[in-house]
Amino acid sequence: MMMSLSETVDWPKAASELSKLIPLEDLYPEVVRFLSQNTTQPWAVSCSGGSDSLALLLLIYGHFPQKKEELHVVHYNHKLRGAESDQEALFVESCAQSLGLPFILGEGCEVIKNKSEATLRKNRHQFFSLSLKNINGQILLVGHQRDDVAETMLMRLARGSGTAGLCAPRPIHRFNDGRTHLRPLINIGKEHIISALKKVGVPWCTDSSNEGESYFRNRIRRNVIPRWVAASTSDPWKGIERSRALLEEDDDALEQWLSTVFEEAPIKKDFPLSIQLLSGYPKALYRRALHKWLHLNGVSSHFTAESFSVLLNNLIESKAFKMSAGEKYCLMFFDGYLFLKPIVSESSPSFSPIALAPGRPVSLPEDRFLMADKVLLTPELKLLIFNGKINPAQEVYLNYDKKNNFFVRLWNPGDRYKPLGSPGTRKLQDMFTDKKISSCERPLLPVVYEQDKGIAWCPGLPIAEPFKIEDNTQYALQLTFG
Repeated sequence: MMMSLSETVDWPKAASELSKLIPLEDLYPEVVRFLSQNTTQPWAVSCSGGSDSLALLLLIYGHFPQKKEELHVVHYNHKLRGAESDQEALFVESCAQSLGLPFILGEGCEVIKNKSEATLRKNRHQFFSLSLKNINGQILLVGHQRDDVAETMLMRLARGSGTAGLCAPRPIHRFNDGRTHLRPLINIGKEHIISALKKVGVPWCTDSSNEGESYFRNRIRRNVIPRWVAASTSDPWKGIERSRALLEEDDDALEQWLSTVFEEAPIKKDFPLSIQLLSGYPKALYRRALHKWLHLNGVSSHFTAESFSVLLNNLIESKAFKMSAGEKYCLMFFDGYLFLKPIVSESSPSFSPIALAPGRPVSLPEDRFLMADKVLLTPELKLLIFNGKINPAQEVYLNYDKKNNFFVRLWNPGDRYKPLGSPGTRKLQDMFTDKKISSCERPLLPVVYEQDKGIAWCPGLPIAEPFKIEDNTQYALQLTFG
């Protein structure tokens, strides 16, 4: 049994000997530098029991002895190969115990219906994220090596990936939630890793699913890579390594350029995308901005390569249009902004609260919108406001403080607030009746509210007392409903 075999190995000694065969300077320099600068938090090593991840665990143990007290071993058992999967988990646990390291086990479901590589990777990453949170850490070390880079690049070329996809896996991959995945072995070939493990007498697990051709990666590894290497007249591995690094540089440059373009209006979830900011820039920036915005809003999976190209070309041409984005949403483009519009029925409108910020229009049901702008209150404008010359059905001015956090949602029965000049609070429903706003119209009206102070305004009704313009008010939040 693999576990009993692991118990015959002096794992600390094996780690020491392996670290001599693969010295610290052979690991990816940027990753080593990153680790040396981040020694104050716990680290986790993802170990499947295979040759690559096992070598990684032993090398980190051997090269960073000061981290032995804060080094964790994480293993995810997908439960797809029965006893073989369970034996691998026991093998890794035995190794971790021999090294004196905490072992964290995650397990999948044996009856999982979707066994695609994407689904399995998603489940694995969810476990890694939770494990890091549990140890109050953000660094996960992963055993990808040079051969994995070639396989991934060829797979993604077949899918038509851009620079972001082709430069994966990255040596240092930072996630939005603060996690960082590190790959110290990414410049080392698998043959060298296996040779070093054999020299120190270390066993490892062999995944039987890697022997078949059910997965695309396996077919690339078994049928394409050997012929590619044989056909090459130079060192193809150095070429792949260099291409991946160059693609990463280009991808980082494009991302930095995009951030500069959207510096004043960052691309965010639940906010429209300002296409007008991209005017005059290359198509690559349009594509990157659109990819990022669709992903942040959770609708990117609804677009094929063809439908994405249609959407991209429509945006570049700046023509108003509507386009499906799944069963729950559609896209709507007008006035230089791309909106994600909830599909609602008249009988049951649905609209999640959206943050309201100056310069960012909000798309509403029935093709309506709400625009917010920060304006300087001139004496002339104040006079119009104080004399009631502004129609509250379409436009109002709220006392604006940069500390305010305004949001917009649809009306809910039971909503109430204190209208301007009123001695107490009133129900919106009663005010709708007073203003003769129909019952069909009410469920579709936006309600603007401040996070701490409550409702500020609803079209057709007066603003709330706490947000009235005073004589000494300098700035206002102008709201336009249309």
